[in-house]
Amino acid sequence: MQNQPKKPRLSQKYISQKFVTNTTKEYPNKIRLFQFFKPYTSTESLHNQSTLKGHSQLPKGTKNDPQDLSRSLRRTKTHITDLILCNDFTHFGTFTFNKRKIDRYNDEEVRKKLAKWLNNQQRITNGFEYLLIPERHKDGALHYHALLKGYPTDKFTESGRKDKSGRKIYNLPAFSLGFTNFTSIGHLGKTATYVQKYVTKANTTDTNKKRYWASKNLKTPKMCHNVDAVQLKKTQPPDRQEIVWANDLFYMTDIYKDNSLTIKQHVATKALNRKRLSGIIPTA
Repeated sequence: MQNQPKKPRLSQKYISQKFVTNTTKEYPNKIRLFQFFKPYTSTESLHNQSTLKGHSQLPKGTKNDPQDLSRSLRRTKTHITDLILCNDFTHFGTFTFNKRKIDRYNDEEVRKKLAKWLNNQQRITNGFEYLLIPERHKDGALHYHALLKGYPTDKFTESGRKDKSGRKIYNLPAFSLGFTNFTSIGHLGKTATYVQKYVTKANTTDTNKKRYWASKNLKTPKMCHNVDAVQLKKTQPPDRQEIVWANDLFYMTDIYKDNSLTIKQHVATKALNRKRLSGIIPTA
């Protein structure tokens, strides 16, 4: 009996496909609704873990591909924005390295020293949360922009200076590798937009190097597909809704909520989704 050719095994990673008409991301103060002009097919992953904690490394082979690099940078910006909007960071500032104490042009040395300092501070302060984004000076030296949450207030000292908005500028004396400047965060959304400008091709130097550093247990937005968009929009009056972005593929609406609202109260049932997708109920 001849051996029968083996059937290709379907990877266990993928379990189903579905049409996606819209997607929601739930943040503490709002629900962001993405409505697609044309439904697309999505393959659901058995290991559907968020890539937010993956630090958006540059995949191998994409360094010289402008389109892949551009998409990768957009994903990184989205991940960083999601982390900022989901966590109550209190301070924003920079870590700048003193060339007399460290070779700030040596990326690997800078990363190791900074990682060691962060680990020591986590141990000394019984833990705090952070998000760090690297940037290069014009001369090529590396420094980091940082958002902090839960770092002890008594570890900040006033510098005697203020920023353009009149906010006090603080220093962290515990950072012995160089210089620091921090201010209190007034608006997380504006901070997220401001930080995005540091995610650029110029700051992407090495394949598989982190584009940002995120501490453990940072919150990420809850995501749902194919919600009842009409009912979702009815939960808040028009003056609490804002179309913040639109392109040829989708438009994005922010629906601001009060503390009593959760996405679970507004998502459609699976049966309702199936009816909508089959054409029984028009897509919102």
